[in-house]
Amino acid sequence: MKLKNGYTLIELLVVISVITLVGLTALPNVVNQSDRAELDRAAQKIRLMLLDAHTRSLAPRAGDVNTWVYEVTFGNFTDSSTVATDHIVKGNDNTQNIQLLSNTGACDAFTTLGGTTIETYKLPRNVFISKFFPSNQDFSAAASAQLKNPVAAVMYQVGQPGFRCGSLGNVAYSSTDFVTGTGWTSGSGQSRYLWAELSTRKVTEHRYVVVDRLTSDVQISKQLPDLTYSP
Repeated sequence: MKLKNGYTLIELLVVISVITLVGLTALPNVVNQSDRAELDRAAQKIRLMLLDAHTRSLAPRAGDVNTWVYEVTFGNFTDSSTVATDHIVKGNDNTQNIQLLSNTGACDAFTTLGGTTIETYKLPRNVFISKFFPSNQDFSAAASAQLKNPVAAVMYQVGQPGFRCGSLGNVAYSSTDFVTGTGWTSGSGQSRYLWAELSTRKVTEHRYVVVDRLTSDVQISKQLPDLTYSP
């Protein structure tokens, strides 16, 4: 019996077809895994910027002369339709800009806009901030100019506990307000957390950067935490 050396053309085509099919089947998983990794990296970067702002407010650095507040800003948001009921402002594919600012404005909710930019971060191409809570932004025609500002902010004041949040220039919601809970209502109680939801265009997963009102701790979660809190 004569043995056959090598492979026939048909056999080679079959092998190539199988390899191609396996590769095409695995490709979506590879792409999705990349998007998940981008979500994780973006959430971690925002977490570090929030921690940096908080740390600076506790111990201002030598170069931060006459600085009263440190703000992490998020923008630009486009939809305030759920702010009145849920205090949630929504973004779109272009809500990708994060900044860490130092500011010499007065120590109250109505800080001077602008300030000095410490760090700027633009989210990866496919990642954006889809929701932010709590927000007082209002894009309706009757709203004031301050509330129409498309940029949301988290502000840490030097020498003050906790943080404030809301529209840049009108950060009216205080994390330490456990009496009235203005702006922090969620369902039947107050929310314990500030959070920003990160999304991508290609996967349905989200990442949440979550700030605890009680401890000012900043964490990353794959699910929205239990919001109801009874002080």
